[in-house]
Amino acid sequence: MPLTDDQFIELLKGFADADRFSHHETPTTFIVYAHENEEHGKGKAHADFVHCVIRWLTAIQSRTVSDKVPLLCSPNNGQSDPSPTHNIIDNQFRLLPLSGPNSVDKVVVFGSEVLRQYRQHSFTSQYINELRARYEAVKSAGLEKCKSEIRRFVEAKCREVGFHHVLTELAFLQIRKDDSKNHGIIPVDLSGDNIEYLEFVERCDVFLKNTNKEAYKLFFQLLGRIYDNDKDHATIRVIQDLCKELQEKDDISAKDILGHVMKGLRLLGEDAARRVRYEDRRNQGDTPRHFMVPFGRNESFVGRENIMEQLLKRIPPAATKDNCQRTAIRGLGGVGKTHIAIEVAYRVRDEHPDCSIYWVPAIDMINFENAYREIGQKLGTKGIDDDKADVKLLVKQSLSQSVGSWLLIIDNADDKDILLAGVKLINHLPFSREGSILFTTRYDDVAVRLQVPRKDIITVHEMSNDEATILLYNNLQESQKQDSESTTRLLMLLVNLPLAIKQASAYLASNMDVTVSDYLDQCESNDAGLFDMLTKDFEDSSRYSDPKVRNSIATTWLISFHHITKHNSQAADYLKFISLLAEKDIPRSLLPESNPIKMKEALSTLKAYAFIAERNDPDAFDMHRLVRLVMRNWLHQNEEWGKWTKKVVRRLNEKYPNPDHKNIQTWTKYLPHGQAVLNIDGATDIDNTILVFRTAESYSFLGKFSAGEKLYRHTLEQTKNMPGRDYPTARILNNLAVILSNQGRYEEAEEVCRQALELSKEVLGIKHPETLVFMNNLAGIFAKTPEKQGEAEEVCRQALELNKEVLGIKHPNTLFSMDSLARILTETPEKLGEAEEVCRQALELNKEMLGIKHPNTLAYMNSLARILTETPEKLGEAEELCRQTLELRKEVLGIKHPSTLASMNNLGNILTKTPEKQGEAEELCRQTLELRKEVLGIKHPSTLASMNNLGNILTKTPEKQGEAEEVCRQALELRKEMLGIKHPDTLISMNNLAVNLSNQWRHKEAEEMYQPILNLREEMLGRKHPDTLISMNNLAVNLHDQGRHKEAEEMYQQILNLKEEVLGRKHPDTLNTARLLDCILRKQAKSQSSMDGS
Repeated sequence: MPLTDDQFIELLKGFADADRFSHHETPTTFIVYAHENEEHGKGKAHADFVHCVIRWLTAIQSRTVSDKVPLLCSPNNGQSDPSPTHNIIDNQFRLLPLSGPNSVDKVVVFGSEVLRQYRQHSFTSQYINELRARYEAVKSAGLEKCKSEIRRFVEAKCREVGFHHVLTELAFLQIRKDDSKNHGIIPVDLSGDNIEYLEFVERCDVFLKNTNKEAYKLFFQLLGRIYDNDKDHATIRVIQDLCKELQEKDDISAKDILGHVMKGLRLLGEDAARRVRYEDRRNQGDTPRHFMVPFGRNESFVGRENIMEQLLKRIPPAATKDNCQRTAIRGLGGVGKTHIAIEVAYRVRDEHPDCSIYWVPAIDMINFENAYREIGQKLGTKGIDDDKADVKLLVKQSLSQSVGSWLLIIDNADDKDILLAGVKLINHLPFSREGSILFTTRYDDVAVRLQVPRKDIITVHEMSNDEATILLYNNLQESQKQDSESTTRLLMLLVNLPLAIKQASAYLASNMDVTVSDYLDQCESNDAGLFDMLTKDFEDSSRYSDPKVRNSIATTWLISFHHITKHNSQAADYLKFISLLAEKDIPRSLLPESNPIKMKEALSTLKAYAFIAERNDPDAFDMHRLVRLVMRNWLHQNEEWGKWTKKVVRRLNEKYPNPDHKNIQTWTKYLPHGQAVLNIDGATDIDNTILVFRTAESYSFLGKFSAGEKLYRHTLEQTKNMPGRDYPTARILNNLAVILSNQGRYEEAEEVCRQALELSKEVLGIKHPETLVFMNNLAGIFAKTPEKQGEAEEVCRQALELNKEVLGIKHPNTLFSMDSLARILTETPEKLGEAEEVCRQALELNKEMLGIKHPNTLAYMNSLARILTETPEKLGEAEELCRQTLELRKEVLGIKHPSTLASMNNLGNILTKTPEKQGEAEELCRQTLELRKEVLGIKHPSTLASMNNLGNILTKTPEKQGEAEEVCRQALELRKEMLGIKHPDTLISMNNLAVNLSNQWRHKEAEEMYQPILNLREEMLGRKHPDTLISMNNLAVNLHDQGRHKEAEEMYQQILNLKEEVLGRKHPDTLNTARLLDCILRKQAKSQSSMDGS
């Protein structure tokens, strides 16, 4: 740690001298700790560290006191406290609430092994109980009387065996905890036992595992707990960042310290100025805010005033200062929840001009992420446009940390699978005391599980008769309103449901010669069977007790639809077309080609009948889900389903681009619609599978392999009996195999890839480039299974020779086959030379064809570096080549590109093989991990790989075992969550954690992990797999370390037998196991000999 204690103190003093801490709000803090003594042994109290903390607090002019240190700065005038240092009890009285203004605000209790021994001494409990009883007896007599009695009691007890001054403090702290809700006790664990021996400690979350490496980190944690206001927290964060910067310097001068202080003060000044500017704008009514509601205001919004009043009292962020409140509007589909949310959004905007308002549809994951991405772009969130960024996490963090109030409206929060299971969108909701979240949902239990308090769930029922009448009469002529009886009957038929009423009103307004009575007659004249047909599969229809409720929307829609069909056939066709898409954010560009004027007229007609709703984006619109369901039913019943399905698929095939980073804004808009269409039974024609591939590629681009797998399997099922299926099916099978391999499911991937290859051979021939790609993929899948290395090599050589024959040696496909062969050969030690030769050839040819800076060339350089790493004497060349690749990728692709981060990761792995370069390896691994978290998200497989690598590096350093365990545990838990307990990567993380525990001599805990790892690897990989043998070996070592030599011997004998069978008697690994077994047998023999002679 280059930063010395004296330098750290100078850094702190620089901020204190600038009055960043020494203001009147600084809390008084008492330090409780046990002192070092010869009886307990040096270092077991960690008093040296506590003294450092006191010096650091002194440096920032903190008002700090302990039993032997008086208050440094009085709360009244900033002068030295007159209390004599030697009068310990006077200082200790400051712990009691009875001391009034002299009572300290915060108490930091440093738990140590010595303090634990004091507390568990037989004298201690009796002393604490007697002192507390004495205090209770005299506290009503006043402070001075109490102090006098307590002083006499302590002076009498201090000569008894077992007394220590810290016991008085423990007693006072128990009294403080009992007498004060805001006791301000901050426990710090210095010994690893969570201070469970102290009754007044509820929870300890501040730990010091390594005083040399984590001292400053813990000090900053303490400052954050001691100081409460934003100004001090900002100062703490800045000093912590500057401290990290200084620790990275090799040599620190006084000038460096001064420069960092000035830099920090400048940053704090900018932060303060920014907040002042914000407050000024707020006072002037010019708050920087965003209004991201994708709908215009409904100027004809009717009634609901009681609901609006409740909402306007609850949802503005200012309504609750100490929390981020959650409110829900609950009700049946079509009851008007979204319209209420839109209206309340505009009212909050008008009444709270400093409040930003954001709108997010939760109908599916794609729409949710797209809305979050737009919010992130509006907020300027760093990394939001990166291809594989965790958009949900980034926006959650941005809103949680943003300055200023906001209201987040989550509309259509109905899908429990995406809200509460799987990815759990509930975990991606922001929290800020200046924020508020409003949900609309059909389900009461969803609102409850979204942690909305029961009192804040507002249920929306059908409209009142007066409100329904006003809504129906909007925009109608007086001549249409004359029959009040017909109006009442119609509203009863429509069950006062806003959607049905609005559709009826829109029809009447468009047909001024039709009265309410005429409309009612048309509704009542429809056949009941037709009602049933059109309302089949309505969502939540069982919630209505009156069967007529189901039919009202369908009846209203049928009348309107027939009218549209008669007068604007293009509008009717559009309605049929869009009913097969997702209902939200439908791009106009997906509609069938048409004259622009006629398209505008058709859309205007659909808006007039309330079948679609405008968004703020003029190029997109929404369709109500109930209208969509009714329209789909109509298509089925009128035998037009297949016709329109083909039209929609054909249009998406034309418009959906090949997904890449440049057109991400386009295909992310199309993705939910592509998925919606492909979910339709019979939607996929075997001759028209472009949409399948592009949609699945979109998921793969986003790292959502399971979604891509589901889509390919669905397509295979849909097309299994269609003629002419062979070639498209082969492509689908190949892509499915790649996705399965990416998920670590190698046996399934092999089976599927074999099917793809055989189909391709049959349809296209063995020499077709596509067949050779499939062959190469199969070789790669074989290579994942060690016992199939021979097959992998054979298939890969065949693919390479055929590529050379068909495409030529310089073709990219041929070079890729060469690289694949080199990687496969690397797995066989005696073929490393050939692997290197093949890879060098591919690299040189690629340089010749594309140049050294081409991404393909850099990929082959990276491959060659990995191959060289396998030969110890070539580590230097491997490192040099990897550094060159990294620098070129930084130049060509940028430091945050996934390929650049892969090179950083590879260089770190190479450096770990050289003991003297462990420090650089660790630093590089930490940098890679942080960048991958930023670019890909913490749960991305590559991020978890970096986390795993860091844990391995730290495990090799004895003094970093604690941090290594923490990192290994985090990697393991995340891999369990993302990949499942049986995934090979999860088992690797389990094994790494077990190794770490063994290094800490926690052999029993390690054994409890080694055994299930072995069981799972035997189940998943087989008993002869190298990873299984590694697990057996680790368990054998563990048993030996526990002194269970007989069990270890039996395990080593099994390993030796298996290695002889799989690798042969002369393989280095086999010989090494034989030596270990011989060593154990000789030790056992020697031990037995000693026993016999005793």
